[in-house]
Amino acid sequence: MSEAKGKPNATLPKTTYEQALEALEAGDYPRARKLIIRLLKRDPNNVTYWLWLSVAAETPKEREHSLRQVLKLEPDNPTALRGLRYFQGRGAEPGEPQRVDRRRAWQAALREQWTPRRTAPPAWRRGLPLLIGVVVVLLATLGYQGWSYWRARPTPLPTLGFITVVPKTPSLTPTPAGSPTPTPRGTPQPLSIILGVTQTPTPLYVNTPHPYEAYHRALDAIGRGDWAKAASYLEQLLEQETTPDIAYYLAEAYYHLGRWRDAQQALRQALDLDPNFGPAHRLWAQVLMAEWRERDKAPTAADFTDAEKHLRAALQHANDDPLTYRAALDYWLGWREDPDQAERLLARGEEVLGDLPLWDYYRAWIAYQRGELDTAWEAIQRAQQRDPTMLDAYALAARIALARGDVDAARKAAEVVYRYRPLDPDVILLYAEAQLAHPEGDPEAVLLALEPLADHPSPYILRRRVALLGEAYLRLGRPEEALKYLKQADQWDPSFDNAMRLGHAYRALQDYGAALLAYREAYERATTDRQRYTALYWRAKMAEALDLKDNAQRDWRALLEAPADLVPWAWRAEAAAALGLPTPTPEATPTPTAAP
Repeated sequence: MSEAKGKPNATLPKTTYEQALEALEAGDYPRARKLIIRLLKRDPNNVTYWLWLSVAAETPKEREHSLRQVLKLEPDNPTALRGLRYFQGRGAEPGEPQRVDRRRAWQAALREQWTPRRTAPPAWRRGLPLLIGVVVVLLATLGYQGWSYWRARPTPLPTLGFITVVPKTPSLTPTPAGSPTPTPRGTPQPLSIILGVTQTPTPLYVNTPHPYEAYHRALDAIGRGDWAKAASYLEQLLEQETTPDIAYYLAEAYYHLGRWRDAQQALRQALDLDPNFGPAHRLWAQVLMAEWRERDKAPTAADFTDAEKHLRAALQHANDDPLTYRAALDYWLGWREDPDQAERLLARGEEVLGDLPLWDYYRAWIAYQRGELDTAWEAIQRAQQRDPTMLDAYALAARIALARGDVDAARKAAEVVYRYRPLDPDVILLYAEAQLAHPEGDPEAVLLALEPLADHPSPYILRRRVALLGEAYLRLGRPEEALKYLKQADQWDPSFDNAMRLGHAYRALQDYGAALLAYREAYERATTDRQRYTALYWRAKMAEALDLKDNAQRDWRALLEAPADLVPWAWRAEAAAALGLPTPTPEATPTPTAAP
């Protein structure tokens, strides 16, 4: 049985958010307002909650206030803008086009809660259809139809047409490492040698003959991955001869060295010489994406427009280069989280370039993003069988395995990619997640791996690092140190995982009251039934420790009534014993999530 992603299981107590939705649906606006205000006290930067409050508002003034709060958090939110336009009596501008559906706002607290263990959409997305319906009914009552864009859907965009969205924190977006630094483990053997497979070098797409020795030395350095040496040769060469390909390769060296502005300057020089130089357009988009990762705020719609302009040009002028499709697919999956657009683009690449192992990798990513974990696992296995040296496939395999609960496969794959990319921030975080998810993981290795991220410029990276540090100290039996990090992590990112970690830390300190509150909060934040049952289990244990028998029995009973594939048999047996019932028959059930 697959994990429920929509309406929660009937045996589960309803969260505050779900109660608010039911109240709105039933027309009980006073109760809905009370519940939504309670949610906003816990998360005042949640745009969705403010939009709901505007629907449940008692007076036009309150509704206008709620919409203005939305605009403080998301200045270009179309729903709030059009709503305020109506309340101010201006209506829609003549000829204003319908806007396509957009995702939720980038929130000031970096609310994106990516974790390989969670594949279902956030709770507010499950309630989005109801939000749409209520907003439409509200506006119809007011006599204003300007928000019909909510019902519009993106049309197929075979040429990467622009779609207006508000971004989320990216996932799976490659982050170039900074300046080359010797790794503590030495330089590993090439993966092809370890695996005993033959790796055919990919010919350079841009390879214009030049008579200069420095040019050939630069290409040799690029082949070795010595980007600093390559940049040195190319800088000298560019003083002798200015050509698009030399400027392009210099930009690529800067890109891999993390020198974004220098890379853009070199690309500008290349495109001034040849505006139709496809690889330069592709690399420009990649530089933009790399730069976004290090910002303390999200890319804007203008940033997306710029990236898509260069991707369109790359697809037009270098549509036979696999790197062009890689950049575009990374963009649509990593930044826009649009698997449908990515699937159309993948089909186009397959038509032009034929069948490549690369396409299986992206099929796996598309399926993973859709929550189709079995399909994703099959696709990534095919990609690895066809090209065992594709390191990105090992990283994605680790993420998919974590989402499927296969901690052995996750740790094995993460260790492979970490061995070869020990300074890549995303790889470091993935390695730490995989180690901590495994019952026999090495928390000391996690602490060592996280050290290079201490001064990383990206708040997103730093906040995930803090949460993982807290979990590592917890696994080491040092709950006092863990609590220091976990409180900070939960303040920055009030997610299910962070609430669970806090609960475990308080439990280790025998502060069962605080642990119970943390597990209750985790239940409220859960986005899947599996997460809810996990929170219920620990909530029941803490209620029992505090002699809250009625609360404990209610939660134990809910665990016994849960679908077998969502609750481990050991937990069901414990629930039966607590209720004085016969032990249930063992079934093939999930392995309990490792807890300190």
